[in-house]
Amino acid sequence: MSDDDDGAIHLRPLGGRHATSGAPYTREFHVIEDIQRVLRLTRDDIRRYGAAPYVQGASLYEETLVYVIRQAFLVEDESWLNELVGMLVGRSAPFFYKRVRIGDDERQDEQFSIVMATAYRRIVARTQGGAEGAHRIASGLREGADFSEPFWEVRYYGALQPLVGSAYKRILQTIKDEDEGAIPFSALLPVGVDIYDVRGEVLSAAIGSPERTALARESLREAIIFYGELPDRDRRIHYRSVILAQTEHQIAHDMGLSERSIRRILKKTIHYLQMRREENNEHSL
Repeated sequence: MSDDDDGAIHLRPLGGRHATSGAPYTREFHVIEDIQRVLRLTRDDIRRYGAAPYVQGASLYEETLVYVIRQAFLVEDESWLNELVGMLVGRSAPFFYKRVRIGDDERQDEQFSIVMATAYRRIVARTQGGAEGAHRIASGLREGADFSEPFWEVRYYGALQPLVGSAYKRILQTIKDEDEGAIPFSALLPVGVDIYDVRGEVLSAAIGSPERTALARESLREAIIFYGELPDRDRRIHYRSVILAQTEHQIAHDMGLSERSIRRILKKTIHYLQMRREENNEHSL
């Protein structure tokens, strides 16, 4: 960034070309003006403008926020970078929630988090090297600062829309799976295990995997009696983790949730089953 004699600020080159026409990407004129205006503002002004819904002259374009996010990333100003990303997340929320109106609030929130985390990774993703690499190093900027997805500065919501569409499809698929493929309780038991037979040797033979027997046996002792009390989603997650030995990452991907949600649901489910077993033991005395 540098100043011309007439006071205009030279912006970081954009790079990249349209996939169809092959024409170089260019920023819209109003975005260029907005960026040049913002680069002269104090951080307090940027905080005020960045947090507000867009109103011309009283807030920032999302493409402008992407530009300053990338600038903060290049100079490794982590604190300021986090603030700017928070502004972009807040500005993006209405766009997401107006288009993703299926599923419960928890699923929508989880998918919004996934969308924005993916958007951030793509915004700061860089190509390696570049003709100006030596200049960037000498200027204290991160090496290889050519950003691999310049379109975020051209049309932010055009770049975000495919991620939002994927989030919608993930929630829709999860709902479809639950509606059409709800697992009956009896189907969750290993072949050969009667609903009331919780002997360890039977479980071991049915599971057929000695290294998993110790983990599965105690869970199945609880689950065989109390599984039917669990919500279908929680039962499916517990089954995938304990019986199928799937990783949290696999389960999260298949069910359209974050790994944090999977861990929370597993913790809650295991606690519930343990509590019910203890209650059952007390009543048996």
